[in-house]
Amino acid sequence: MKADLTYTQADGIVSFLPETPAGEQAWRELVEQNDDTHMVPWWKAKSLCQQLRSAGYSVQKRKPRAMSGKQTDALLAALGVTV
Repeated sequence: MKADLTYTQADGIVSFLPETPAGEQAWRELVEQNDDTHMVPWWKAKSLCQQLRSAGYSVQKRKPRAMSGKQTDALLAALGVTV
């Protein structure tokens, strides 16, 4: 089953990303209630995940995704970077 929301953590900041239409609705509410951002400090993340789960949403840590060489080349080209 796909999670409604996934999150990543870096440098003490936790970012939430929608993965389903229901997750997008929850994400929009999160942004509205969080000064127009989808990021929260690490110390608020656990409580927020519990609140989301209590509201019926599934939340999981986002797994890193590797990019293929073609994807990397396409991204660099789109950014105007030449190697």
